[in-house]
Formats: sequence, structure tokens, C-alpha cells
Amino acid sequence: MKKKLSLLIGLILLLLIASFIFFLKSNLFKDYLTDSILQKTGRKIEIRDALSWSFFPTLQLTAGHVTVSDAKMIWLIDKATVQINPLAFFQKKIAFDEISLENIKININNTWGLAGHGFIRLQCTTKNTEIMQNLNGQGQFRFDQVELQGIDIPYFISVAQHFLNHHIKPAPNQHQTFFKQLTGSFVITQGVITNHDLIASQDFFTTQGAGTVDLKQHMIQYRLVTFINKKTPDEKNDINNLYGAKLPIIINGLFSDIKVNLDTAVLIKTLMDQPILKIKGKKVKPKEAIKHLLGF
Repeated sequence: MKKKLSLLIGLILLLLIASFIFFLKSNLFKDYLTDSILQKTGRKIEIRDALSWSFFPTLQLTAGHVTVSDAKMIWLIDKATVQINPLAFFQKKIAFDEISLENIKININNTWGLAGHGFIRLQCTTKNTEIMQNLNGQGQFRFDQVELQGIDIPYFISVAQHFLNHHIKPAPNQHQTFFKQLTGSFVITQGVITNHDLIASQDFFTTQGAGTVDLKQHMIQYRLVTFINKKTPDEKNDINNLYGAKLPIIINGLFSDIKVNLDTAVLIKTLMDQPILKIKGKKVKPKEAIKHLLGF
């Protein structure tokens, strides 16, 4: 009798586990998951591929071809992997040991965006209520063959050259920049992302960046500094080619109205810090070169 009872209990447990796993992989759970995220964050999620679960050594969810959107932003993600810390639920928190997003496209108001082959990995925690306001964590990113929409750095280089020499005409603004590689790390504090080590590179120039993105207020405050790469190591600094100068670009504003401007005051200061420059083949001090080009 006891053996039959034990067998019956075992079969019931197996049936419950099988039913639970079936539910987790079903469209019913997918709908429950997306509805819950919409209610708590205001962001709509669409998952095209079937969900995949792993229960050892960690609780992990994998989803393919994911779209995350709200009124201002759309994320297209080829693959999203989430490692969940179940113990945090007992503390009324949501904790992710790791979130990995691969091959991403981001669109902000059809004006700004990023697309590239690579990843964003982060560890974060939040609360069941006011998720964005309580979001904390850290992470890193790396992308190859990146297309950055909304800013044309070669255009701003040509504007700086025109500013210093009016005989050089600015190039057309294409509102996009291509990079071979883009890397960096970030910290999230109460829904504000802070980054200090962005590096974006291509053959012509290298760009460094630092600033903040406020997910609660949908606001960005960011500064880029571009260094023009020399074609050959023996080339000297020249005021016309901007070698040795820092090209500062300021990006700020609400997501709905992001402003991009060349910081000409800082540009002039960095040029004046150069020990020697050339103009019309003659070596002159930076202050004299700038006065000559600006007509002072």
C-alpha cells in the first residue's frame, strides 16, 4: 500500500513538474510575461521565438528576436539571455545575475539609433514597483561594425576645419557615423546610466565619450571627444588637419529633442595648448595661428 501511495505521489509530482515546464515554454506564459512587463514598466515586449529555460546551475531564460518599445524608443534584439536570482523575490526585489543582449538595434524617435554586431551584458536589481526609479546595476558593451544614427562626426570635423579656415567648406551632414568598434562600461544608479569610458574607433578618427542617460526623465547629457588619426606616424600637427587637437561635441536634451553641438570654445583652448602648429608651411605659435585664421 505504501509503495503504491509513493508511486502515485511521484507520478503526480512528475505530472506537475511537466505541466509547469510546459506552461513556462507555452505562449500562455509568454503572454503573462509580456503583460506583466507592460503593466510594471510601460514598455511593450514582443517575443517571436519560443522561450527556452535552463534550471541548472542557474535559473536562466533565453528568448530570440525580441522587440522592446515605448513611446520614444524601440529595441530590436536578436537574442536575450536572462539569469534570474529567485531568492530576491522573497525580499520583494527583482535581481538578475546577468542579462545578455546580442546583436542590437536601437531607435529613438526615428532620429537617433544604434545598430551593430555585439553584446550588452549587465547585472542589475530593482523593486516590484517603480522599476525604473529603483534600477541599479552595472555592465559592459562591445559592438563591431557599428552604425550610429543621429550624429555625423566627419561633418563636425569639417565644421571645425571650416571654423579655423574658411576656405575649407563643411561636408554635408549625413546624420550618421560608422565605427569599426565601440566598447565601454556603465553603472546604473536609481535609473540613471553613467558611462566614463566609451571608445569608438575607425580608420580616420577615434572618439571617446562620457556622460549620463536618465531612463526616468528620458534625458541625455553626454560629451564626445574625437581625435583625428594621422595617416602616417611621421606626420606633424597642423592647424588645417587638426592633428593633435581634441574635437569636443556636446550631446544633451530630452530624447524627444536631443541637441548636438561642437564646443568651439574648448576646441580653441585645446589648439592653443599645442606647442607648435603650421600655417602655410610656416611654424607658428598656436595663438598666432588662430588669430590669423580668425582674422584677429
